[in-house]
Amino acid sequence: MLLDYPAGYVSDRLGYRIALNIASLFGIVGWGIYTVAATFTHVMAAEIMLGISLSFISGSDSALLYETLRAEGKERLYARFEGRMNGFAQSGEALGALGAGVIYAAAHSSLFPPGGCLARRPLCNASDGGYKEGQHRGAPFTSCRGPSQARYALIDNRRLRYTILLGTLLGIASFFPVWANSTLHAPGGVP
Repeated sequence: MLLDYPAGYVSDRLGYRIALNIASLFGIVGWGIYTVAATFTHVMAAEIMLGISLSFISGSDSALLYETLRAEGKERLYARFEGRMNGFAQSGEALGALGAGVIYAAAHSSLFPPGGCLARRPLCNASDGGYKEGQHRGAPFTSCRGPSQARYALIDNRRLRYTILLGTLLGIASFFPVWANSTLHAPGGVP
């Protein structure tokens, strides 16, 4: 969460594909650490790397989608495609949590190498691939309204506030099976 704003700034200044490639690199490092994790410190380092990765993904994927649609004169379709993207992500996360639970029960260390392979996937798509990025790169912080933007999103606009809250709750809820599974299988955990 702390890096979402700086990562968004990097994304806006250097480009969405570059931000997604940075995200992939941090994802590879995070999953790489997980493959050899033996202590809480290793797991924490892995989660920090994966958190940084998610910060660089957050918004860059949506902005790249919007810019691509805008370049094709189809920006009116953005909400539909963004909704599909989020729907597929939530469905994939739910199915992944179920599948990961089954695999973890059989052999917990076998989950991490596939995660590392998936983390590098966007690096394979570093070429244009039909995606367009806006040519305009604004001056630093010109589009940032700081506290007034946060106030608008969290206080003034009730629908936006509830949308953010719902997205947060759905995201957190998707991790409960993972946390419950790790608690049950942790040393000293409930059998």
